[in-house]
Parts: sequence; structure tokens; C-alpha cells
Amino acid sequence: MNYRIISIATLAMGAAAAPIMAQTTVVVTPTTESAAGWYDNSTAPGATSIVASPSGDGDGSLLLSTTGGSAQPALININTTLVGGSLSSLASNGYAGMNFLQDAGAPGDPVFRLALTGVTSSAASSYITMGWYGDTESSVWQSSGNIASSGAFFLRANGGQIADDCKVGSGAGSFSDRMQTLSDWLSACNGSDGTYDLTSASVKWIQVDQGTWPGFTGSNNAYVDQVAIGYGDERGTTTYDFATANSTPEPSSIALLGTGLFGLIPMVRRRRKR
Repeated sequence: MNYRIISIATLAMGAAAAPIMAQTTVVVTPTTESAAGWYDNSTAPGATSIVASPSGDGDGSLLLSTTGGSAQPALININTTLVGGSLSSLASNGYAGMNFLQDAGAPGDPVFRLALTGVTSSAASSYITMGWYGDTESSVWQSSGNIASSGAFFLRANGGQIADDCKVGSGAGSFSDRMQTLSDWLSACNGSDGTYDLTSASVKWIQVDQGTWPGFTGSNNAYVDQVAIGYGDERGTTTYDFATANSTPEPSSIALLGTGLFGLIPMVRRRRKR
């Protein structure tokens, strides 16, 4: 029987012929938050912290804790080289999402928020964001899925919320009238008929926080993990894994892997002789 030995170089050439979108995981620990671009923006009585439990992946999660409705604890990533990109690209072929857990009975929902720049309108906006609510109360971890393509976001500008027709100064009515997909917002906010213009908008940073509509009181705990964003281009998707400590392969695991690879060499030699 003839055996064909495929070299590592050949495999690499095959991989190059069929590009695989890069997937990057950044572990964010209490000691590496700033280095990873994450900054605590909470104000009393709100707070953020990385805790060991509950955890959706075994290494920790980010706790968003609020007492009363006057504060929305937030952790913000302002590393534009990683999180920044075109809003239209994010909506068309990108990825955004997170895993989340909300204490049952607590009205404080985890929020995935996009802070935008490059937005124009007939009324200048100094601050504009889009947010997605993870409003499933459950003791089981949930996955948002790809909210960039199918998630319903609200649009907030100059301290007020904009209705789904994107009219400047609008925002009255039920909260459901202010929620739609990124693609629908881009279609509605085209600069015509007194609307905002998101055509050239870019994501300046991403933020995770806690809130609900029309407000919440009492003590609220929400947890998020595996916060991810990507634009479908050469950068691929970056996932932020909140953990109590940096997880790296143990030396013993690396040694076992090396032993296994060396064990394959005699098998290859025997096949060549045959």
C-alpha cells in the first residue's frame, strides 16, 4: 500500500489557499483590564468587578452590580484598533455578541452598547450610542448570538432616544417603537427628511452595562462574558474573556503535546519503508 506523506508546508499552503477568518481571544483579568483597553466607568451606587462565579466558561465573568436606578455600571473598551470599524460593515458581515446571565427577578438587563462617531444630522449630536438588551431573566447562561445581524438596538442621541423612523427629536411612544436591527437603522438614518445620517458612522468603542426600560429600582446583578466584536475583514472577531486569572496551557500539557508529536515520527518512518 502506498502512503503519501503530507508535509507541514503543504498543509500551510492549503490553508493559505482557503483563508480562515482570524479569531482572537483576549483574557481580561482584574490586573490586565487597562492593558486590554477596558476601563471601569461605574459610579456609586453602581460597581463592576470580575468574579469567579457564576461563570459560563469556568474561569470567571464580569459582574455588573447596581443599587437603585440612578447608576448604570459600565466597563468600556476604548481600544479603537481592536473594536473600531465601520457600522455598515458591522451590520452587513460582522459579528457582535456576548454571553450573559441576569439574576431571576432582577429588572437590570445586561446591555451591549456601541458608541458611534462620524454621525451627521441637521441637529448636531455630541454623543450617540446604540444598545442591545439581554432581557432574559434566567439562572442559566444565555448567548446573544450575532446581534450585529439580527439583534434589535435602540438609538440614543443627545440624552434622548430616537424612534425607529430616525427623525431628529423623536422618541415618544413605546420602547418597542425604538428598537430595530442595525441594517434597519442604517436604512432609516440616511440623512433625508430631518433624520440622522449613519452612512459614514463608525464604532468608536464598545461598552457593557446594565439598564432596563423605563427604569429599575432595588439591587440588580447582571453578568457578562465572552464579549465579542468583528467586522468580517482581515481583523476577524476579537472575543474578550473575563477571567479571575490569565489562563495559559500548563507546562505539563505542553510536554504531553510534544511527546505525542514525537510519537508520530516512528509511524511515519515505518510507512515510508513499506
